[in-house]
Amino acid sequence: MKRVRRNLYVAALLNDTALTAVAFTISRHMAEQGKCLLALGIVGAGVSLTWALVCIPAGVLSDRVGRRPVVFAGAVLQLISSLGCMIFFEHFFLVVAFYLLSGAAGGVFYPGLIAWLGEGKSGIAAGRKRATRTLLFFCFAWNLGMICGQFLGGQLFAIDPIVPLAFAACCALAMLVIVQRLGGEIAGDKQTAEVSLRNNRDEQLSASFARIHWVGNIGCLYCAGVILYLFPDLAVSLSIPSEHHGAMLATMRITIMACYVLLHWSSFWHHRFAVTLGFRILAILGLAVMSLSVNAPMLVLGMSALACMLGFNYFAGVYYSTTGTTDGARGRACGIMEATLATGMASGAIIGGSLGEIIGPRGPYIIGIFVLICLAVVEGRIYAKRVKPLL
Repeated sequence: MKRVRRNLYVAALLNDTALTAVAFTISRHMAEQGKCLLALGIVGAGVSLTWALVCIPAGVLSDRVGRRPVVFAGAVLQLISSLGCMIFFEHFFLVVAFYLLSGAAGGVFYPGLIAWLGEGKSGIAAGRKRATRTLLFFCFAWNLGMICGQFLGGQLFAIDPIVPLAFAACCALAMLVIVQRLGGEIAGDKQTAEVSLRNNRDEQLSASFARIHWVGNIGCLYCAGVILYLFPDLAVSLSIPSEHHGAMLATMRITIMACYVLLHWSSFWHHRFAVTLGFRILAILGLAVMSLSVNAPMLVLGMSALACMLGFNYFAGVYYSTTGTTDGARGRACGIMEATLATGMASGAIIGGSLGEIIGPRGPYIIGIFVLICLAVVEGRIYAKRVKPLL
């Protein structure tokens, strides 16, 4: 059981390393070729939309046929995507097509994997402390993958743009081998299903807060989409070299991971809407700083504030999505969460890219402030309707 879970952590790390290295390389290459902000946004939105389209069906499928086959299919798609981008790097439309496939790979890979980690005596749905411990290891794994993909992607890109794509393909191949060697479901899942939820009230609260965070995902990942797909334009306009660009994104990831540790070792945030609003306000301040930044230190400050919200919303969202559902429906819930994340990512890329062409390179960050405010109102309505009656 522990061996399977450890291998799943490694698979998540390798998957995000490959995915992020590809995303960094393609977006940076487009920016250096002089592609406009709108083009960056459209391509980035396409990746996220393919993710959003497949993750709910993938999650439902993992509930029906098992976690391993679906996770394995996601690993295969990631390998094909990385190899395709490397082979057809000089052919713009072909490389974009294989880049879009990386979104489908993530959408197939993660719902089943998260649901798989939610099962068992120490799974995410096994109780508060056990849940956050397993969740912490998982979040560390995929964030370390993003750090490796962003930092090494920046360093390797400076050597040759093909090198980070070859590195991504190697990571995807290693991930495929690991998943292929995994056994079936984690032992003891069926026997421990009845203790996966602490009590009915907690289950209802978690289910309601999951819906709040699904809405919040759209705003949070709007901001993440702007950083991942549109920030290269701002970095190039400020003459920030690729090495520093990758290091800045890695610093943001480290902040997110620090937030995960805080959430694991504390309980002040459990089923408390005021905490959610507090992180939204912090992110709004971070976006304001980024919209006024003229150098790398100011950008890092704003990105760190934004990272705190991203860390909180993802950690709490996975926690509520898994503890608010039973084993037979957990894949679907994780699929919905991944779909809202990807929808937010796509909106950040396409809306930020479109309006950024009109307003300017700072436009996507200013628009993000209004997106977070509007969605906070919707979250408040969900809280009043679904959570307050349970308190």
